[in-house]
Amino acid sequence: MATNSLSKLNDKETQQLLQEAKKNADIIKFYPDGKHMDRVRSRGIPNQRLARVFGIDNIFTNLNDKKYRNSFRKDTIEKMKTATQMDKYPDGNWADLRNFALEQIQGYRNETSENLVSIVHKVTFKVSLLYLFPDAEKAMQKPDTDKHVELIARRINELWVASKEPEDNQPKWNEEKELHQALLEVTTFTPRPKPKTILSQIYTFFQRLWQYIPVFANPEMAADVTTIDPTEGRKNPMNLLLPAYETMWRVVLLIVLELRFRNATNADKWLNTMKIYLADLEDPNSGASGAFRSADANGVAPIDIVKEGLRLYPPSRRVHRLFDGEEVSADIEQCHRSKLLGQNDATTFRPERWQDIRPDLRKAIADGTGQKKALKIAEETLGFMPFAFSCTADGADTKGFGMKMIALLVAVVLDLLDHEWKLEDEVQLAAVGMPLLSSRANLGEVKIENLNNFTH
Repeated sequence: MATNSLSKLNDKETQQLLQEAKKNADIIKFYPDGKHMDRVRSRGIPNQRLARVFGIDNIFTNLNDKKYRNSFRKDTIEKMKTATQMDKYPDGNWADLRNFALEQIQGYRNETSENLVSIVHKVTFKVSLLYLFPDAEKAMQKPDTDKHVELIARRINELWVASKEPEDNQPKWNEEKELHQALLEVTTFTPRPKPKTILSQIYTFFQRLWQYIPVFANPEMAADVTTIDPTEGRKNPMNLLLPAYETMWRVVLLIVLELRFRNATNADKWLNTMKIYLADLEDPNSGASGAFRSADANGVAPIDIVKEGLRLYPPSRRVHRLFDGEEVSADIEQCHRSKLLGQNDATTFRPERWQDIRPDLRKAIADGTGQKKALKIAEETLGFMPFAFSCTADGADTKGFGMKMIALLVAVVLDLLDHEWKLEDEVQLAAVGMPLLSSRANLGEVKIENLNNFTH
């Protein structure tokens, strides 16, 4: 029987670790040492480096427009709810996203050698485009889409690194012309105009004339002709892409590596769990049936695999705040690898550990007598904060969209790899029991080869 992981700690050690977890949580929540701080400026000022380098103006960087920030938050929530058809399926329907993601990896099945990082970049980026931008599905049918996606993914990584340089050495967003064009190519679609008849031309003339009549009285009405423009802060598609794609692809890649290429004792069981989950997602009612929390015979559910990936490899290892002119950091990675969550093998990827973390609340949820929110709060108290508390993708409104997206992408990439691919000989991963190297410098290339298509 699973026991509470806290029972393995002495009281003094437990209290010290709980206090450390609370200290870090309070920093993230803008409440250090019991003192309430300005949420907007405490978060926004440290993020101005990203505002400059990526030309963005979003909820994480905006300092002076509450109405805009609220609108941005509401819009992102609606995009996630729409993507999973929550108007018809209150618990979410992931079938369309599943099918689209599977389509994006089909072309790799006949390759002999590939960079796994590029595969994860591509599928993560394209799925992000699909649910964030209305015209993206049509835009991605253009012949050069993959080339644009590769360019955007590469420049995001390069610019992110450059944003940590002194301001005078940082790239200028207005000079990223090639990147601007690539962003427009994958987010916008202009259909080819049909041949016009004389009547249609007359109608178009008067329609355009009528459009400009109010402008004579108020010229500002003519200012907004498109919702996407990389050169204008609030219209920049990076506002949405950075939070969605940039925080997602690394954890997806690292979970795939853990499940598929590290030869862990229970790896085959974990792979089977994700294979079943991918099949379940084909059913529009998989959300209502609880597929994400359905455990296999070993007791591990897809959510446990995702949680373990987020525990060992949080999307943001540290979160920075500015309090009274001093920058303070919350060390999420340290909290995740403490004994409260990691027990005595904190650097090992082991999804089974989640059975020992508040098993009483897990059982209550399984029995239908408990609340998921109660378990989430309990895990947060132990220091589990992968989305830094305020992410819209981690809220009840979106039914845990972020974790479920990670599970989907992991399952799709694993479906491609199955049993035919292996790491190329020169690829060396960290020893089992140690975490994979997860910095950007270590995740530029992971070469794999397809044994079925490989000829000597």
